[in-house]
Amino acid sequence: MYRISRITNGSMLETDKGVSNTVYSVQAHETSGIVYYGGAFLDATGVPVGSVTSWDGKNWDQMGGGVSFPSTCDASGTQPEIAIVYSILLLGGGGCIAFSCSPEQRPKVFVGGRFELAGEGKNMVKARNIAMWDPAAANGEGRWSSLCDSNPPNRCDIDGVSYRGTSAQAASPVYVFSLAYHAASNMLYVGGLFQSAGQRYANINSLAAFSLTSKSWSIVGGGIAGPSPVVHALYISPGSQDLYVAGSFSAVGKQNSDVLSAGLNAGNIAVFSLTSGSWNTLNGGIPDADIRTVAVDGQTVYCGGKKLYTNQQSGVIGIYKGDWSLIRTVNPSLFPSSPLLRPRLG
Repeated sequence: MYRISRITNGSMLETDKGVSNTVYSVQAHETSGIVYYGGAFLDATGVPVGSVTSWDGKNWDQMGGGVSFPSTCDASGTQPEIAIVYSILLLGGGGCIAFSCSPEQRPKVFVGGRFELAGEGKNMVKARNIAMWDPAAANGEGRWSSLCDSNPPNRCDIDGVSYRGTSAQAASPVYVFSLAYHAASNMLYVGGLFQSAGQRYANINSLAAFSLTSKSWSIVGGGIAGPSPVVHALYISPGSQDLYVAGSFSAVGKQNSDVLSAGLNAGNIAVFSLTSGSWNTLNGGIPDADIRTVAVDGQTVYCGGKKLYTNQQSGVIGIYKGDWSLIRTVNPSLFPSSPLLRPRLG
């Protein structure tokens, strides 16, 4: 194990005995100190879990069984695919410290990744690639739910985000890579690689919004377009009204199916105003890039990726201050002291 470590007083220490496989996402609940982990693992120091868990300083939380894929029943003995959690978002909670927190004081947990089910036993629900854990539900037992309202007018029929159309497209890869929350509108923004959200035939490609008030899914600013458009990173600065969207796409304000709409040329990163509904392409972005992470400090935008090229420059870090500059290697002196603003590469 030992796939999770922490730094305390300058020393690297393991977190208990860690988890059994890869960790892709870590989120700390600042007011309580509880830390949440998502990835592709089924064990947390002997506690059975389903690709998501939390550590309160004393115990690992099973979180109702986590997320999973359906078990296979054929004679071949094929094991079900292991679910993956790529993104975790925490909402609410507080007024306590770590292991002293009651279920009502713990946050709601939104997870995105690649899975089809959430929970276990009689409490299992269908949840396609995105789900919410409410630790206070069922008198503190906790319950998973899908982001889906089947009643009119929403008429959700796919329990999250998925491929578009019938089972013939079922082989299409579907992932949720990033989540962001806007408190003023009570909207959850979802980025990844998918073709529909909420309804099987809803044409929403890789960037969607879910209203936690009306329980409805919607497209964001007309959408994104490009060869296999994908969103790897979403970011809303604290107190900001701007949604930063980064990944692999060439236009915003349209989708590939919008043949009569020109949209705006965007080089794999753009900003959507949550107040005006307009896009800012950040001086054209970085056209030849695969951007995986983004962070913002005031008027400066930082992004990291596998390959960034523009204006004869190349690098793995992009810095935008009215224009783009790229660097080849990571120099800590170029970034603010806050670790939250040090781009994570990968």
